[in-house]
Amino acid sequence: MGGGSNILIITHAFAIKTIIHLFAPEQLGKVGKVKNASVFRLVFENGVFSLEPDIQL
Repeated sequence: MGGGSNILIITHAFAIKTIIHLFAPEQLGKVGKVKNASVFRLVFENGVFSLEPDIQL
């Protein structure tokens, strides 16, 4: 698969925290309480997932 792709997932707080746990568990402690309707960006670059938590829109 070449090039970059974006995927939008809309879900509730528990599922967001589960996704973080699965893909970026080392960053889970930084997240704290996840509110419903929170926006997170999970980035996959050079074989590593990183998290940009609680993006303000």
